[in-house]
Amino acid sequence: MRPVATSDDAHSQFSTEADLTAAWEAWKAGGAVYCRADGSPVALSVVAASLKNRLVCTHCGNASPWFQVSASGLRMR
Repeated sequence: MRPVATSDDAHSQFSTEADLTAAWEAWKAGGAVYCRADGSPVALSVVAASLKNRLVCTHCGNASPWFQVSASGLRMR
């Protein structure tokens, strides 16, 4: 599954809630999510104290905005 995002700009891969939700859903389901900028895998970064998450490229560092996940869905912060 390469890439998940729909944005044309590599550095705004996760700029919309729809792009971020699609990437999160793929990652959560066990699928691989890849950075549009360089094709490297994306990892999940978590700040447990504030319950915030973001997806970060393991090579170039391209990252999504911070987001929270709840039963009602994903919310960008």
